[in-house]
Amino acid sequence: MAYQEAGGGRGYALVALLFTVAAAIVVGHASAARAQIWTGQSANSDAWSDAANWYFGPPASSAGTEISFASSVRLAPFQDIADPFVLGSMRFLSGAGD
Repeated sequence: MAYQEAGGGRGYALVALLFTVAAAIVVGHASAARAQIWTGQSANSDAWSDAANWYFGPPASSAGTEISFASSVRLAPFQDIADPFVLGSMRFLSGAGD
């Protein structure tokens, strides 16, 4: 016996639409800006472009970029990623610069 959906398949279309919307929300959230945190853990560089100095890698130049300084090492970091570097916010966390 074949299954026939009431409404001519509209239930399937609704489920597909809801899945598409949910996937778009998840992808959009995953690509949202994440705060980059300066650790200063590079063995030989104070450069912002050195991935070893950051949790999550170097920040991108963007109005949504948030950076936080949380280190007491490499206290003379220099921005060498973009000119100009666009930044949404900058914070100094407890212990930074001690």
